[in-house]
Amino acid sequence: MSIFRPSKADDPVGKPLTKPPSSELPTSTAAEHGGDSRGRAPVAGLVIGGAIMLFAFRGILQQQDRTAPLNLGFWVIGADLVHDLILAPFAFGAAALVIRFVPKPAQVPVLWAGATSLILILYSFAFLRGYGRKASVPSLLNRNYSLGLLSALGAIWAIAAVWCAVRLRAVAERNNLAPEPPPATET
Repeated sequence: MSIFRPSKADDPVGKPLTKPPSSELPTSTAAEHGGDSRGRAPVAGLVIGGAIMLFAFRGILQQQDRTAPLNLGFWVIGADLVHDLILAPFAFGAAALVIRFVPKPAQVPVLWAGATSLILILYSFAFLRGYGRKASVPSLLNRNYSLGLLSALGAIWAIAAVWCAVRLRAVAERNNLAPEPPPATET
């Protein structure tokens, strides 16, 4: 059984699925009604994002003595490669495992907690390693960042646990309140 294709048990009618459920949707498009099938949002995002990137690129080139464009380029390309080759496949694999092994009502809270935890751990990495700490400035980075990270992770997973409990209870109540079939009558 694939995690991406529903099994026969998932079909409410009991028949095997012969076509994807999306094929039952209406086939008309926005273009048939005089509109753009892609919408205006992607175009607006491209124009605005392109303008911002051009402004940033111009600033990098104008202030070469402070920005070190070659070094910045290595960092940008390196960050892109780390994301595409390590982080994205890891997140996809973790999500596939959650979808495969976690009950459906608890999947969203677990996925949220996992993604939020990963972002928080990545953000706090520099603080945990003490990058930027200077002996001449004792008040700089003087917190217990590992305890703070553990506290934040505990809060995230506590919220997820409560969220899961509420969703699982709602499903259980919905299943218990389902109307009972009428008794069989003899004729």
